[in-house]
Amino acid sequence: VEHLLYLKELNQAIILKLLDKAESFLSHNNYPTEKEKILQGITLANLFFEPSTRTRSSFQIAAKKLGADVINIDEEHSARAKGETVIDTINTLEAMGVSYFVIRHEERGIIKKIIKNTNPGSHIINAGESDESHPTQGLLDLLTIKKHKKNFDQLKVAIIGDVKHSRVARSLSEGLATMIIKELILITPDKFKPNMEHYPNASHNNNL
Repeated sequence: VEHLLYLKELNQAIILKLLDKAESFLSHNNYPTEKEKILQGITLANLFFEPSTRTRSSFQIAAKKLGADVINIDEEHSARAKGETVIDTINTLEAMGVSYFVIRHEERGIIKKIIKNTNPGSHIINAGESDESHPTQGLLDLLTIKKHKKNFDQLKVAIIGDVKHSRVARSLSEGLATMIIKELILITPDKFKPNMEHYPNASHNNNL
């Protein structure tokens, strides 16, 4: 996999491989073995243009454990205040030898724009795009389900709350569709009901 953009782009085999690898890290206290430090010699940039504590810290810790050098750039310390676009920033960092980019941004469609304007050797990880997607959190939710339920095929899953504005719910639903669960129900007040076109495999209920 060259990039991690949207869960709907991953097939079941790739998702299971990612979940199995994550479980293997958990089995020895979150620390990869020396052979698993596959990012040795790689520089990764965390580009967060929205506030984040847990997601950015998680990526920073994971990248360092895998051997990478990490650069953290946030809204406050970026050149965006001077008119530089996120693509300008990425292109500048590419010229400095950065090849992995973890990006959180409030603009819808920004991830696709970035892919069109980066070098072939760069790798993009979507860490949250507008209210549309958050694939890494979706994978984490799938891992939690797998740890407790083992198999997906007979599961009935309910996502409860403000699904309309939840990028995590949308990514999780994509992952659950790929894993072919039995049923997905969105339980929300009517005012928080999402556009169901984005949830083709789900039903909606407004009564908990």
